[in-house]
Amino acid sequence: MPSQTTLRFTDHPYALQLQELVNSDQCIVYVIDRTGKCLFTTPAGNSFLGVPATELIGKDLFSFIHSDEQETVRTLISGLSIEENKFVVQYRMKHSSGSWRWMETTVRQSVLDSSAILCETHDITLSKLTTDSLQDSLDWLTNVMDAFRDAVFIEENERVAFINTAFIRLYGYSSAVEIIGRHVSEFQAPEDSQRMLDYTRTRVEGNYAPQVYQFYGMKKDGAYLLLEASVSTLYFGQRKIIVTIIHDLSDPTLL
Repeated sequence: MPSQTTLRFTDHPYALQLQELVNSDQCIVYVIDRTGKCLFTTPAGNSFLGVPATELIGKDLFSFIHSDEQETVRTLISGLSIEENKFVVQYRMKHSSGSWRWMETTVRQSVLDSSAILCETHDITLSKLTTDSLQDSLDWLTNVMDAFRDAVFIEENERVAFINTAFIRLYGYSSAVEIIGRHVSEFQAPEDSQRMLDYTRTRVEGNYAPQVYQFYGMKKDGAYLLLEASVSTLYFGQRKIIVTIIHDLSDPTLL
Protein backbone atom coordinates (compact mmCIF):
# COMPACT_ATOMS: atom_id res chain seq x y z
CA MET A 1 0.00 0.00 0.00
CA PRO A 2 1.45 3.47 -0.87
CA SER A 3 2.66 5.68 1.98
CA GLN A 4 0.67 8.74 3.08
CA THR A 5 3.11 11.04 1.29
CA THR A 6 2.71 9.30 -2.08
CA LEU A 7 -1.03 8.68 -1.96
CA ARG A 8 -3.06 10.81 -4.33
CA PHE A 9 -5.17 13.21 -2.26
CA THR A 10 -8.40 11.81 -3.62
CA ASP A 11 -7.34 8.27 -2.60
CA HIS A 12 -6.57 9.14 1.00
CA PRO A 13 -9.24 8.08 3.55
CA TYR A 14 -9.31 11.58 5.02
CA ALA A 15 -9.82 13.02 1.53
CA LEU A 16 -12.96 10.92 1.15
CA GLN A 17 -14.29 12.40 4.38
CA LEU A 18 -13.38 15.92 3.20
CA GLN A 19 -14.25 15.47 -0.46
CA GLU A 20 -15.83 18.90 -0.98
CA LEU A 21 -12.78 20.70 0.42
CA VAL A 22 -9.96 18.71 -1.17
CA ASN A 23 -9.67 20.86 -4.29
CA SER A 24 -10.74 24.14 -2.71
CA ASP A 25 -8.33 27.07 -2.87
CA GLN A 26 -10.48 28.99 -0.39
CA CYS A 27 -9.39 26.93 2.58
CA ILE A 28 -6.93 24.26 3.61
CA VAL A 29 -7.73 21.25 5.78
CA TYR A 30 -5.05 19.75 7.98
CA VAL A 31 -5.48 16.50 9.82
CA ILE A 32 -3.16 16.40 12.82
CA ASP A 33 -2.70 14.35 15.94
CA ARG A 34 -2.81 15.94 19.39
CA THR A 35 0.92 16.75 19.27
CA GLY A 36 0.46 18.81 16.10
CA LYS A 37 1.97 16.25 13.71
CA CYS A 38 0.47 16.61 10.23
CA LEU A 39 -1.18 13.40 9.02
CA PHE A 40 -2.86 14.84 5.93
CA THR A 41 -3.37 18.17 4.20
CA THR A 42 -5.33 19.34 1.18
CA PRO A 43 -3.44 20.81 -1.83
CA ALA A 44 -4.11 24.43 -0.84
CA GLY A 45 -1.27 24.13 1.67
CA ASN A 46 1.12 25.32 -1.04
CA SER A 47 -0.70 28.64 -1.58
CA PHE A 48 -1.31 29.21 2.12
CA LEU A 49 2.20 28.62 3.47
CA GLY A 50 4.32 28.46 0.33
CA VAL A 51 5.26 24.86 1.14
CA PRO A 52 4.23 21.91 -1.07
CA ALA A 53 1.38 20.12 0.66
CA THR A 54 3.13 16.73 0.62
CA GLU A 55 6.16 18.21 2.42
CA LEU A 56 3.95 19.10 5.40
CA ILE A 57 3.13 15.47 6.10
CA GLY A 58 4.88 14.39 9.31
CA LYS A 59 5.84 17.97 10.24
CA ASP A 60 4.91 19.64 13.53
CA LEU A 61 2.38 22.26 12.38
CA PHE A 62 2.46 23.93 15.77
CA SER A 63 6.01 25.04 14.91
CA PHE A 64 4.56 27.22 12.12
CA ILE A 65 2.33 29.11 14.60
CA HIS A 66 3.47 32.42 16.09
CA SER A 67 4.82 32.05 19.63
CA ASP A 68 2.21 34.47 20.98
CA GLU A 69 -0.64 32.13 19.93
CA GLN A 70 1.09 28.74 19.94
CA GLU A 71 0.35 27.80 23.55
CA THR A 72 -3.30 28.84 23.20
CA VAL A 73 -3.78 26.57 20.19
CA ARG A 74 -2.02 23.67 21.91
CA THR A 75 -4.18 24.04 25.01
CA LEU A 76 -7.43 24.21 23.04
CA ILE A 77 -6.57 21.12 21.00
CA SER A 78 -5.49 19.14 24.04
CA GLY A 79 -8.86 19.96 25.59
CA LEU A 80 -10.93 18.48 22.76
CA SER A 81 -13.28 15.75 23.96
CA ILE A 82 -16.55 14.09 23.05
CA GLU A 83 -18.37 16.84 24.95
CA GLU A 84 -16.19 19.73 23.75
CA ASN A 85 -15.51 18.56 20.19
CA LYS A 86 -15.30 21.82 18.22
CA PHE A 87 -13.89 25.34 18.50
CA VAL A 88 -12.79 28.25 16.29
CA VAL A 89 -9.46 30.01 16.83
CA GLN A 90 -7.47 32.77 15.12
CA TYR A 91 -3.67 32.79 15.03
CA ARG A 92 -0.65 33.62 12.85
CA MET A 93 1.27 31.07 10.75
CA LYS A 94 4.66 31.68 9.17
CA HIS A 95 4.79 31.66 5.37
CA SER A 96 7.89 30.36 3.59
CA SER A 97 8.60 33.99 2.59
CA GLY A 98 9.08 34.84 6.27
CA SER A 99 5.85 36.82 6.55
CA TRP A 100 3.09 36.04 9.05
CA ARG A 101 -0.39 35.11 7.79
CA TRP A 102 -3.51 35.35 9.94
CA MET A 103 -5.54 32.14 9.93
CA GLU A 104 -8.96 31.23 11.28
CA THR A 105 -9.42 27.54 11.95
CA THR A 106 -12.45 25.47 12.84
CA VAL A 107 -11.10 22.53 14.82
CA ARG A 108 -13.02 19.30 15.39
CA GLN A 109 -12.35 15.64 16.04
CA SER A 110 -12.27 13.27 13.07
CA VAL A 111 -15.15 10.82 12.82
CA LEU A 112 -12.70 8.27 11.38
CA ASP A 113 -10.17 8.37 14.19
CA SER A 114 -10.73 9.77 17.69
CA SER A 115 -7.02 10.63 17.94
CA ALA A 116 -7.07 12.68 14.72
CA ILE A 117 -8.02 16.36 14.63
CA LEU A 118 -9.52 18.09 11.59
CA CYS A 119 -8.45 21.72 11.12
CA GLU A 120 -10.41 23.61 8.45
CA THR A 121 -8.37 26.76 7.91
CA HIS A 122 -9.05 30.04 6.10
CA ASP A 123 -6.48 32.76 5.40
CA ILE A 124 -7.99 35.92 6.95
CA THR A 125 -4.90 38.12 6.67
CA LEU A 126 -6.54 40.75 4.45
CA SER A 127 -9.74 41.04 6.48
CA LYS A 128 -7.74 41.05 9.73
CA LEU A 129 -5.49 43.87 8.54
CA THR A 130 -8.50 45.79 7.25
CA THR A 131 -10.30 45.39 10.58
CA ASP A 132 -7.21 46.49 12.51
CA SER A 133 -6.82 49.49 10.20
CA LEU A 134 -10.45 50.49 10.71
CA GLN A 135 -10.03 50.15 14.47
CA ASP A 136 -6.91 52.33 14.36
CA SER A 137 -8.87 54.93 12.38
CA LEU A 138 -11.73 54.79 14.88
CA ASP A 139 -9.32 55.17 17.80
CA TRP A 140 -7.74 58.17 16.05
CA LEU A 141 -11.16 59.73 15.40
CA THR A 142 -12.20 59.18 19.02
CA ASN A 143 -9.06 60.86 20.34
CA VAL A 144 -9.55 63.85 18.02
CA MET A 145 -13.23 64.25 18.89
CA ASP A 146 -12.56 63.92 22.61
CA ALA A 147 -10.28 66.95 22.36
CA PHE A 148 -13.32 69.09 21.45
CA ARG A 149 -14.89 71.15 24.23
CA ASP A 150 -18.20 71.05 22.36
CA ALA A 151 -20.31 67.93 22.09
CA VAL A 152 -20.09 65.98 18.83
CA PHE A 153 -22.37 63.25 17.59
CA ILE A 154 -22.66 61.37 14.32
CA GLU A 155 -25.96 59.92 13.19
CA GLU A 156 -26.94 57.47 10.47
CA ASN A 157 -30.51 56.43 9.67
CA GLU A 158 -31.67 58.66 12.54
CA ARG A 159 -29.66 56.62 15.05
CA VAL A 160 -26.67 57.76 17.09
CA ALA A 161 -23.57 56.13 15.61
CA PHE A 162 -20.80 58.01 17.45
CA ILE A 163 -20.43 60.52 20.28
CA ASN A 164 -17.53 62.17 22.04
CA THR A 165 -16.92 62.47 25.76
CA ALA A 166 -18.28 66.04 25.85
CA PHE A 167 -21.65 64.77 24.56
CA ILE A 168 -21.85 62.14 27.31
CA ARG A 169 -21.04 64.76 29.94
CA LEU A 170 -23.39 67.40 28.51
CA TYR A 171 -26.38 65.09 28.45
CA GLY A 172 -25.71 63.64 31.90
CA TYR A 173 -24.89 60.06 30.95
CA SER A 174 -22.11 57.89 32.32
CA SER A 175 -20.98 56.05 29.18
CA ALA A 176 -21.42 55.81 25.42
CA VAL A 177 -23.08 52.41 25.84
CA GLU A 178 -26.20 54.18 27.14
CA ILE A 179 -26.44 56.32 23.99
CA ILE A 180 -25.10 54.56 20.87
CA GLY A 181 -27.85 53.11 18.69
CA ARG A 182 -30.70 55.13 20.18
CA HIS A 183 -32.99 57.33 18.09
CA VAL A 184 -31.80 60.93 17.88
CA SER A 185 -35.20 62.25 19.02
CA GLU A 186 -34.55 60.82 22.49
CA PHE A 187 -32.02 63.61 23.07
CA GLN A 188 -34.27 66.46 21.94
CA ALA A 189 -37.03 68.25 23.78
CA PRO A 190 -40.45 66.99 22.56
CA GLU A 191 -41.44 70.43 21.26
CA ASP A 192 -38.33 70.53 19.02
CA SER A 193 -38.25 66.87 18.02
CA GLN A 194 -40.38 67.08 14.86
CA ARG A 195 -38.53 70.12 13.56
CA MET A 196 -35.21 68.34 14.04
CA LEU A 197 -36.44 65.20 12.32
CA ASP A 198 -37.69 67.28 9.39
CA TYR A 199 -34.24 68.84 9.06
CA THR A 200 -32.59 65.39 9.10
CA ARG A 201 -34.93 63.86 6.55
CA THR A 202 -34.62 66.87 4.27
CA ARG A 203 -30.82 66.58 4.33
CA VAL A 204 -30.93 62.83 3.59
CA GLU A 205 -33.15 63.55 0.57
CA GLY A 206 -30.48 65.93 -0.70
CA ASN A 207 -32.47 69.12 -0.12
CA TYR A 208 -31.58 72.27 1.80
CA ALA A 209 -31.91 72.38 5.59
CA PRO A 210 -30.45 74.94 8.02
CA GLN A 211 -26.84 74.19 8.94
CA VAL A 212 -26.77 76.31 12.11
CA TYR A 213 -29.75 76.62 14.46
CA GLN A 214 -30.79 76.61 18.09
CA PHE A 215 -32.83 73.93 19.81
CA TYR A 216 -33.58 72.46 23.22
CA GLY A 217 -31.88 69.21 24.07
CA MET A 218 -33.06 66.90 26.82
CA LYS A 219 -30.69 65.41 29.39
CA LYS A 220 -30.95 61.95 30.91
CA ASP A 221 -32.74 63.37 33.95
CA GLY A 222 -35.26 65.23 31.75
CA ALA A 223 -33.75 68.69 32.20
CA TYR A 224 -33.66 70.96 29.16
CA LEU A 225 -30.54 72.47 27.59
CA LEU A 226 -30.46 75.48 25.26
CA LEU A 227 -28.11 74.39 22.48
CA GLU A 228 -26.77 75.50 19.12
CA ALA A 229 -26.14 72.96 16.40
CA SER A 230 -23.69 73.18 13.51
CA VAL A 231 -24.45 70.41 11.02
CA SER A 232 -22.62 68.82 8.08
CA THR A 233 -23.58 65.93 5.81
CA LEU A 234 -20.97 63.43 4.64
CA TYR A 235 -21.36 60.90 1.82
CA PHE A 236 -19.74 57.46 1.72
CA GLY A 237 -21.00 55.77 -1.42
CA GLN A 238 -24.72 55.33 -0.83
CA ARG A 239 -24.39 56.10 2.88
CA LYS A 240 -25.27 59.53 4.25
CA ILE A 241 -23.77 60.48 7.60
CA ILE A 242 -24.81 63.56 9.54
CA VAL A 243 -22.21 65.15 11.83
CA THR A 244 -23.40 67.66 14.44
CA ILE A 245 -21.32 69.86 16.72
CA ILE A 246 -23.39 71.06 19.68
CA HIS A 247 -22.55 74.22 21.60
CA ASP A 248 -24.07 74.67 25.06
CA LEU A 249 -25.71 78.14 25.17
CA SER A 250 -26.94 77.60 28.72
CA ASP A 251 -23.39 77.49 30.13
CA PRO A 252 -21.95 81.05 30.27
CA THR A 253 -18.42 79.67 30.64
CA LEU A 254 -18.65 78.26 27.10
CA LEU A 255 -19.97 81.41 25.42
